[in-house]
Order: sequence, then C-alpha cells, then structure tokens
Amino acid sequence: MIVARVVWSNASRFGVQTQDMVPAERLISDPDATAAPASSPAAGQRERRAAPRSIETRHDTSRQRARAIEFAAIASACALVAILIGSAMAEVVAKPLHAAQMALAAR
Repeated sequence: MIVARVVWSNASRFGVQTQDMVPAERLISDPDATAAPASSPAAGQRERRAAPRSIETRHDTSRQRARAIEFAAIASACALVAILIGSAMAEVVAKPLHAAQMALAAR
C-alpha cells in the first residue's frame, strides 16, 4: 500500500508526497505488484476475525441494515397513520351513535 498526499494538481496531472520511498521501476513495470489487496488490513493493523470480511460483504451488510431500518420506519409511519385515522373515525361515529342511544333510551 502506498500512503501519499496530493501536493499539486492541474487539469491532467498531479503530484504526491509519499510516506515511504516508492520503487518507480516497479510501478512502471507492474503497477499491481506494489498494491495491497483490497481486503487486507492496513499496515500495522491486525484483523481480529477468524475470516476477514471482504469489502463486498461489508457493503451488503450495510445495505441490508439500511433496508431494515427503512422498512421499520415506513411500517411505523403507516401504523401511526392507521391509528390516527381509526381514532378520528371513532370520534365521527361516536357522536351519532351516542345520539341514537339517547333517543332509544328516551322511549
């Protein structure tokens, strides 16, 4: 893995300052030879899991959690709307029923 900071840039080029010496010949001949695998931990860090997760697995897990949270939010909103509509309908129906009960009781 190459750790670097962009120090200048223009329309089609940029310059970086690297943390360590970079073997330019190796980059030119085989650019992938110096790259670390995407799923490996960064230098100095150790993976604590028995089987390290891949980037795709973490992305899928995050997407599934987001979908579950979205579903729960929509379901909660729908339940709240249903309760509010039911409460409003109970009030609307209660007044005529109460009047009908009073009229029947008066007989």
